[in-house]
Amino acid sequence: MNFFDVNCMIGRAATPARHGPRTIEGLLAAMDHAGIGRALVCHSLSLEAHPSVGNAAAIRETAGQGRLLPCWAVLPPTTPEAPSPADLLRAMAEAGVRAVRICPSAGRHQFPLNSAHAHQLLAALEERRVPVLLDSAEASWEQIEATAKAHPRLPLILLGVGYRSIRALYPVLEATENVLVEISLYQICGGLREGVERFGARRFLFGTNLPRFEPGCAVASVLYADISDETKALIAGGNLHALLQEAKP
Repeated sequence: MNFFDVNCMIGRAATPARHGPRTIEGLLAAMDHAGIGRALVCHSLSLEAHPSVGNAAAIRETAGQGRLLPCWAVLPPTTPEAPSPADLLRAMAEAGVRAVRICPSAGRHQFPLNSAHAHQLLAALEERRVPVLLDSAEASWEQIEATAKAHPRLPLILLGVGYRSIRALYPVLEATENVLVEISLYQICGGLREGVERFGARRFLFGTNLPRFEPGCAVASVLYADISDETKALIAGGNLHALLQEAKP
Protein backbone atom coordinates (compact mmCIF):
# COMPACT_ATOMS: atom_id res chain seq x y z
CA MET A 1 0.00 0.00 0.00
CA ASN A 2 1.45 3.39 -1.04
CA PHE A 3 0.69 5.78 1.81
CA PHE A 4 0.93 9.51 1.04
CA ASP A 5 0.33 11.70 4.09
CA VAL A 6 -1.62 14.91 3.44
CA ASN A 7 -1.27 16.32 6.96
CA CYS A 8 2.26 16.56 8.30
CA MET A 9 4.30 19.33 9.92
CA ILE A 10 8.02 20.02 10.05
CA GLY A 11 9.91 22.50 12.21
CA ARG A 12 9.84 23.00 15.96
CA ALA A 13 6.38 23.92 17.20
CA ALA A 14 5.80 26.42 19.98
CA THR A 15 4.47 23.50 22.01
CA PRO A 16 6.30 20.48 20.64
CA ALA A 17 4.70 17.07 20.61
CA ARG A 18 6.03 15.22 23.64
CA HIS A 19 7.01 12.02 21.86
CA GLY A 20 6.87 12.96 18.18
CA PRO A 21 9.86 13.47 15.88
CA ARG A 22 11.39 16.96 15.89
CA THR A 23 13.79 16.70 12.96
CA ILE A 24 13.53 15.81 9.29
CA GLU A 25 15.54 12.67 9.98
CA GLY A 26 13.22 11.73 12.83
CA LEU A 27 10.16 12.34 10.70
CA LEU A 28 11.46 10.14 7.91
CA ALA A 29 12.27 7.40 10.42
CA ALA A 30 8.71 7.60 11.81
CA MET A 31 7.33 7.40 8.29
CA ASP A 32 9.51 4.36 7.57
CA HIS A 33 8.33 2.65 10.73
CA ALA A 34 4.67 3.22 9.79
CA GLY A 35 5.13 2.33 6.12
CA ILE A 36 4.44 5.83 4.80
CA GLY A 37 6.14 6.65 1.53
CA ARG A 38 5.61 10.39 1.09
CA ALA A 39 4.17 13.36 2.96
CA LEU A 40 2.87 16.83 2.20
CA VAL A 41 4.49 19.02 4.85
CA CYS A 42 3.76 22.49 6.20
CA HIS A 43 6.32 24.28 8.36
CA SER A 44 5.50 25.18 11.95
CA LEU A 45 6.71 28.74 11.34
CA SER A 46 4.16 29.13 8.53
CA LEU A 47 1.38 28.30 10.98
CA GLU A 48 2.63 29.85 14.21
CA ALA A 49 4.76 32.80 13.03
CA HIS A 50 4.33 34.11 9.48
CA PRO A 51 3.89 32.37 6.13
CA SER A 52 6.72 34.28 4.50
CA VAL A 53 9.17 32.92 7.08
CA GLY A 54 7.79 29.40 7.30
CA ASN A 55 7.26 28.89 3.58
CA ALA A 56 10.88 29.74 2.87
CA ALA A 57 11.94 27.35 5.63
CA ALA A 58 9.76 24.60 4.15
CA ILE A 59 11.51 24.92 0.79
CA ARG A 60 14.92 25.05 2.41
CA GLU A 61 14.39 22.10 4.73
CA THR A 62 12.78 19.79 2.17
CA ALA A 63 15.41 20.46 -0.51
CA GLY A 64 16.74 17.15 -1.76
CA GLN A 65 14.08 15.20 0.17
CA GLY A 66 12.03 13.59 -2.56
CA ARG A 67 9.60 12.07 -0.05
CA LEU A 68 8.62 15.42 1.51
CA LEU A 69 6.59 17.89 -0.58
CA PRO A 70 6.25 21.45 0.74
CA CYS A 71 2.82 22.92 1.41
CA TRP A 72 2.66 26.70 1.88
CA ALA A 73 0.44 28.65 4.23
CA VAL A 74 -1.11 31.58 2.36
CA LEU A 75 -2.84 34.85 3.21
CA PRO A 76 -5.45 36.84 1.30
CA PRO A 77 -4.04 40.00 -0.32
CA THR A 78 -5.59 42.32 2.27
CA THR A 79 -2.37 43.93 3.49
CA PRO A 80 1.02 44.56 1.81
CA GLU A 81 2.55 41.57 3.64
CA ALA A 82 0.75 39.18 1.27
CA PRO A 83 1.59 38.86 -2.41
CA SER A 84 -1.06 39.22 -5.06
CA PRO A 85 -2.63 35.91 -6.13
CA ALA A 86 -0.77 36.14 -9.44
CA ASP A 87 2.58 36.67 -7.70
CA LEU A 88 1.79 33.87 -5.24
CA LEU A 89 1.03 31.40 -8.02
CA ARG A 90 4.18 32.42 -9.85
CA ALA A 91 6.28 31.82 -6.72
CA MET A 92 4.57 28.47 -6.13
CA ALA A 93 5.33 27.35 -9.66
CA GLU A 94 8.98 28.34 -9.29
CA ALA A 95 9.28 26.50 -5.98
CA GLY A 96 7.34 23.42 -7.08
CA VAL A 97 4.57 23.91 -4.52
CA ARG A 98 1.24 22.32 -5.48
CA ALA A 99 -0.88 22.70 -2.33
CA VAL A 100 -1.55 25.41 0.24
CA ARG A 101 -3.05 25.79 3.68
CA ILE A 102 -5.25 28.60 4.99
CA CYS A 103 -5.52 29.44 8.70
CA PRO A 104 -8.34 31.97 9.18
CA SER A 105 -8.92 31.48 12.92
CA ALA A 106 -8.06 34.05 15.58
CA GLY A 107 -5.44 31.70 16.98
CA ARG A 108 -3.59 31.60 13.68
CA HIS A 109 -3.71 34.18 10.86
CA GLN A 110 -7.07 35.74 11.74
CA PHE A 111 -8.82 36.77 8.54
CA PRO A 112 -12.48 36.51 7.54
CA LEU A 113 -13.00 33.53 5.28
CA ASN A 114 -15.91 35.24 3.54
CA SER A 115 -14.11 38.51 2.75
CA ALA A 116 -13.66 39.79 -0.78
CA HIS A 117 -9.89 39.40 -0.48
CA ALA A 118 -10.21 35.80 0.70
CA HIS A 119 -12.48 35.02 -2.25
CA GLN A 120 -9.98 36.68 -4.58
CA LEU A 121 -7.25 34.36 -3.31
CA LEU A 122 -9.44 31.26 -3.43
CA ALA A 123 -10.69 32.07 -6.93
CA ALA A 124 -7.10 32.21 -8.22
CA LEU A 125 -6.30 28.89 -6.55
CA GLU A 126 -9.53 27.41 -7.88
CA GLU A 127 -8.64 28.38 -11.43
CA ARG A 128 -5.40 26.40 -11.14
CA ARG A 129 -7.05 23.55 -9.19
CA VAL A 130 -4.65 23.98 -6.27
CA PRO A 131 -5.75 21.92 -3.23
CA VAL A 132 -6.43 24.05 -0.15
CA LEU A 133 -6.02 22.56 3.31
CA LEU A 134 -8.13 23.92 6.17
CA ASP A 135 -8.27 22.70 9.76
CA SER A 136 -11.94 22.00 10.38
CA ALA A 137 -11.70 23.73 13.78
CA GLU A 138 -10.71 27.03 12.15
CA ALA A 139 -14.06 27.74 10.49
CA SER A 140 -17.71 27.02 11.14
CA TRP A 141 -19.44 24.34 9.12
CA GLU A 142 -21.60 27.05 7.57
CA GLN A 143 -18.46 28.91 6.46
CA ILE A 144 -16.94 25.72 5.09
CA GLU A 145 -20.04 24.91 3.05
CA ALA A 146 -20.40 28.48 1.79
CA THR A 147 -16.74 28.61 0.76
CA ALA A 148 -16.94 25.30 -1.08
CA LYS A 149 -20.09 26.36 -2.91
CA ALA A 150 -18.58 29.73 -3.87
CA HIS A 151 -15.58 27.90 -5.38
CA PRO A 152 -16.95 24.57 -6.64
CA ARG A 153 -13.80 23.56 -8.53
CA LEU A 154 -11.51 24.20 -5.56
CA PRO A 155 -10.40 21.01 -3.76
CA LEU A 156 -11.01 21.93 -0.10
CA ILE A 157 -9.37 19.41 2.23
CA LEU A 158 -10.60 19.47 5.83
CA LEU A 159 -8.02 18.47 8.41
CA GLY A 160 -8.73 17.09 11.85
CA VAL A 161 -12.31 15.98 11.27
CA GLY A 162 -13.19 13.93 14.33
CA TYR A 163 -15.80 11.29 14.96
CA ARG A 164 -18.02 13.76 16.83
CA SER A 165 -18.24 15.96 13.74
CA ILE A 166 -20.04 13.64 11.37
CA ARG A 167 -23.50 15.08 12.08
CA ALA A 168 -22.18 18.41 10.81
CA LEU A 169 -19.90 16.90 8.16
CA TYR A 170 -22.41 14.73 6.34
CA PRO A 171 -24.72 17.61 5.30
CA VAL A 172 -21.69 19.49 3.95
CA LEU A 173 -20.53 16.47 1.95
CA GLU A 174 -24.06 16.03 0.60
CA ALA A 175 -24.31 19.70 -0.40
CA THR A 176 -20.89 19.91 -2.11
CA GLU A 177 -18.66 17.90 -4.42
CA ASN A 178 -15.30 19.49 -3.58
CA VAL A 179 -15.03 19.08 0.21
CA LEU A 180 -12.60 16.29 1.10
CA VAL A 181 -11.84 14.71 4.48
CA GLU A 182 -8.42 13.95 5.98
CA ILE A 183 -8.68 10.97 8.32
CA SER A 184 -6.13 11.38 11.15
CA LEU A 185 -8.97 12.03 13.64
CA TYR A 186 -11.69 10.21 11.71
CA GLN A 187 -11.57 7.20 14.01
CA ILE A 188 -15.14 5.93 13.81
CA CYS A 189 -16.09 2.27 13.93
CA GLY A 190 -17.06 1.52 10.33
CA GLY A 191 -16.69 5.20 9.51
CA LEU A 192 -14.61 4.85 6.37
CA ARG A 193 -16.83 2.13 4.98
CA GLU A 194 -19.97 4.17 5.60
CA GLY A 195 -18.37 7.34 4.26
CA VAL A 196 -17.21 5.62 1.08
CA GLU A 197 -20.63 4.04 0.55
CA ARG A 198 -22.41 7.38 0.94
CA PHE A 199 -19.99 9.80 -0.68
CA GLY A 200 -17.41 7.84 -2.67
CA ALA A 201 -13.78 6.96 -2.07
CA ARG A 202 -12.39 10.15 -3.58
CA ARG A 203 -13.74 12.23 -0.69
CA PHE A 204 -11.29 10.73 1.85
CA LEU A 205 -7.52 11.21 2.15
CA PHE A 206 -4.95 9.57 4.38
CA GLY A 207 -3.29 11.87 6.92
CA THR A 208 -1.51 11.42 10.24
CA ASN A 209 -0.94 14.87 11.78
CA LEU A 210 2.65 13.88 12.45
CA PRO A 211 4.46 14.76 14.67
CA ARG A 212 1.56 15.44 17.05
CA PHE A 213 -0.13 12.09 16.49
CA GLU A 214 1.23 8.57 16.30
CA PRO A 215 0.80 7.58 12.62
CA GLY A 216 -0.06 3.92 13.23
CA CYS A 217 -3.68 4.66 14.05
CA ALA A 218 -4.36 6.32 10.70
CA VAL A 219 -2.50 3.57 8.84
CA ALA A 220 -4.50 0.87 10.62
CA SER A 221 -7.80 2.64 9.96
CA VAL A 222 -7.16 2.25 6.22
CA LEU A 223 -5.61 -1.22 6.27
CA TYR A 224 -8.35 -2.75 8.39
CA ALA A 225 -11.33 -0.88 6.96
CA ASP A 226 -14.09 -3.04 5.49
CA ILE A 227 -13.56 -1.67 1.98
CA SER A 228 -11.97 -3.03 -1.19
CA ASP A 229 -8.22 -2.98 -1.73
CA GLU A 230 -8.75 -0.63 -4.66
CA THR A 231 -10.59 1.80 -2.39
CA LYS A 232 -7.90 1.52 0.28
CA ALA A 233 -5.27 2.40 -2.31
CA LEU A 234 -7.17 5.53 -3.33
CA ILE A 235 -7.53 6.75 0.24
CA ALA A 236 -3.97 5.78 1.19
CA GLY A 237 -2.40 7.92 -1.50
CA GLY A 238 -4.07 7.69 -4.89
CA ASN A 239 -6.50 10.52 -4.26
CA LEU A 240 -3.82 12.94 -3.07
CA HIS A 241 -1.49 12.01 -5.91
CA ALA A 242 -4.26 12.74 -8.43
CA LEU A 243 -5.07 16.09 -6.82
CA LEU A 244 -1.47 17.24 -6.92
CA GLN A 245 -1.07 16.08 -10.50
CA GLU A 246 -4.10 18.12 -11.50
CA ALA A 247 -2.87 21.28 -9.76
CA LYS A 248 -1.25 23.78 -12.13
CA PRO A 249 0.14 26.73 -10.13
